[in-house]
Amino acid sequence: MVALLIRAERSFLILCALGLAGLIVWWAALTYSAWSTGLLLEQVHALASERDDALAVNQRLQETARKGVELEKKLALTRAEPSENVELTASKPVVLVPDSPTLLMNDPEQKTDGVPVTGSIRQRKKRKAAGG
Repeated sequence: MVALLIRAERSFLILCALGLAGLIVWWAALTYSAWSTGLLLEQVHALASERDDALAVNQRLQETARKGVELEKKLALTRAEPSENVELTASKPVVLVPDSPTLLMNDPEQKTDGVPVTGSIRQRKKRKAAGG
C-alpha cells in the first residue's frame, strides 16, 4: 500500500509539473501576443499618418493640375485668330547681340592698346597700305 501511495504521489507531482509548465507557456504566449499587437498598432498608426500625408500631397497636385488645365483653357480663348490683324512676336525679326566672350572667340586678334587680347606679349607688325 505504501508503494501505491508513493507511485500515486509521484504521478501527482508529475501531473502538477506538467500543468505548471503548460500554464507558463500559455502566459508567455499571451504576453508575446499582447506585445506584438502593440508593435502592430504602432506600425498601423505610422502608416496611417504617411497615408494622410500622401493624400494631402496628392490633393495639392490635383489642384495644381486643375489650375493648369484652367489656365490652358484661358490661353486658348485669348489666343489671336490668324485672320485678325494682330502683330505676333514671332513675325518680328530677331537680332542677336553677341556677348563679350562670343566677340573674343570670333576675333581673337582684337587689340586693346597695342596688346592682343589673346595674352601674347609680341607686338604685331603694322601692315603697309598696298598700292600706295
